[in-house]
Amino acid sequence: MIVSRPRLASAALVLAVLTADVAASAAPPAVPPATPVVDPAAGDKGMAEALFRAAKDLQAEGKVAEACAKYVESHRLDPKPGTILNVATCHDLEGRTATAWADYAEAATFAARAHQTDREKLARSKVEELGKRLSYVTFRFPEVKDLIVLLDGKALTPASAGTRVPIDPGDHDLDARAPGKAAWTTRVKIGPGPGERTVVVPVLADDGAPTAGPPPPPSASPDGGGSARDGGAQRAVGWVALGVGVTGLAAGTVFGVRTLSQKSTVDEHCAGSRCDDAGLRANDSAKDSATLSTIAFVVGGAALATGIVLLVTAPSARSTARSGAVQAVW
Repeated sequence: MIVSRPRLASAALVLAVLTADVAASAAPPAVPPATPVVDPAAGDKGMAEALFRAAKDLQAEGKVAEACAKYVESHRLDPKPGTILNVATCHDLEGRTATAWADYAEAATFAARAHQTDREKLARSKVEELGKRLSYVTFRFPEVKDLIVLLDGKALTPASAGTRVPIDPGDHDLDARAPGKAAWTTRVKIGPGPGERTVVVPVLADDGAPTAGPPPPPSASPDGGGSARDGGAQRAVGWVALGVGVTGLAAGTVFGVRTLSQKSTVDEHCAGSRCDDAGLRANDSAKDSATLSTIAFVVGGAALATGIVLLVTAPSARSTARSGAVQAVW
């Protein structure tokens, strides 16, 4: 895997803060006591250290994906601020911006609890930096009983529908299934951020019937003209856009109220620039809520205006309309 110079420069900054962990890892092992003491966690910690060192070697060889997997497992076995910072840096080098963004947020919390100011400051700066180039996606599901939606093999709960979430750039497989319904699948391509996309899972066809998909282009009539259709498709898109707009405005309001609530928590747990863990979490959450509120209002307003225009300009039943079906709304 070829790593770009900007990402290597970013990784170098993080690795400079992680020197303490490497130095500690290189220290010679202590002489064991005469009578062995059984420590259930000792095996995990030894394995975590071995994985950490192996990950360092793989990263130096440019084998970033393999290194990331070992960093993740090392942190799972023995969570440390330095290890999770390496996990975040590795995922950033892979181009997995959403995953790295979440990793850095976790690293900031770990460092704050350990009173490691430099690492906390570094992690929070990376959270802010990556936050400006995230790709977001919002999934919308039909009302189908016992519907199961899988994103890259992982289930999306009904509560996740309509929620704007960051996602790593690249191709993602989306599957939907329900009892008595034909399975539906598609591939969602997410480009590098910043960007936003809404993906709509269509109503599933009854089992045994062909799965609904993009319709073929209209066949040409003998005189060379296109087949006549009413504006039903455009009106349907208009109503969807109106729904997205109303939802966006409602979400903006909810996040705005949440921001005010979290602000009061910050005031209770912070004195000047010093905050306890609850204050730090509330402050981070308040910033995220304020950003989400602003974006939701902008997206909601744009979608609302788009829906109105589509409904007003939709052709009548006797007019000729362009063919096409909408499954994903940007």
